[in-house]
Amino acid sequence: SGRRVTRGRAGDGAVTRRLCVASLSAPQNDLENALQNQRPDPFMPRAGLTLSNGQDPIFHGMTSLPQPPTQIRSATTWATTLALGLILATGAIAQESNVEQVLAAVRLDSLLKDVRILSGAQAAVTPDSTYTIATRWYDDNGSAAHFLASRLASLGYSPTLQDFKYGTNILATKVGLISPDRHVIICAHYDAVRDAPGADDNASGTASVLEAARVLAPYQTDLTVVFALWDAEEVGLFGSLHYAQEAAASGQQIDAVVNLDMVGWDGDSGGAGDGVIEIHTDSTSSNLAAAVAAYVQTYSMDLTPVLHRPGPQASDHASFWRNG
Repeated sequence: SGRRVTRGRAGDGAVTRRLCVASLSAPQNDLENALQNQRPDPFMPRAGLTLSNGQDPIFHGMTSLPQPPTQIRSATTWATTLALGLILATGAIAQESNVEQVLAAVRLDSLLKDVRILSGAQAAVTPDSTYTIATRWYDDNGSAAHFLASRLASLGYSPTLQDFKYGTNILATKVGLISPDRHVIICAHYDAVRDAPGADDNASGTASVLEAARVLAPYQTDLTVVFALWDAEEVGLFGSLHYAQEAAASGQQIDAVVNLDMVGWDGDSGGAGDGVIEIHTDSTSSNLAAAVAAYVQTYSMDLTPVLHRPGPQASDHASFWRNG
């Protein structure tokens, strides 16, 4: 359920590299049973994994990416990680030959601009107002929600606002031509911790979803693609949990979820970055994890995947595991 965005005003509130992939099928209340249930399908549906390169709490509150030369490595890794996420999502694209065109269309300047706006370093400009996003704390982030809905609308989508007890999710949908009842979700949480710009956590993931929406806008897809921006992740994954529970209750078929969380900063190797992605997977998604490693090689990405099983449950992919 949700409300369609038409026109509105801003609300009162004026690294880690982690790529999470999960899925949802029938409702499942017992998380352990869901994680232990073996399924043979290598990708769709019901597979789930997480990619990360560790924790870098210092960057969480920074307004922008570090200065060169560190910025160059971090930003390149960020764009490459998003490209990997797009490959995972392009199973929904009608023509496989379009994949390389999609990857080539990712623009670093677009990603950086959205991070600057979301972290308050640059003014947000929408058709009806200009303002600075001062906070993205879950109970005072209406200005961020307004900007995100406006940004998606400017890309040709008709975003909806999904309200729940602790906040508002922002959703934009590209309906599939062949199998519209099958869904691929590209998502990130847009809220941040209190009193922090949250450039990496998680303006970087939010900007990545916006960039994915921009890049995929001209393409027709076989499956339905949902661009989802979750609220209230920092206080309990509440936004994604609300969506996953409603989807499970309605029987919505979700083939895959690509969750982007803290993807803007590769802070290892003394800040120079090492390009390592830790693949956190579970028993249902070992084939998907292997596919991720294969994609890195196939498309000559400057990333080094390392497999970890089982994966953590501290980001929004866990909401789908718990309801899958």
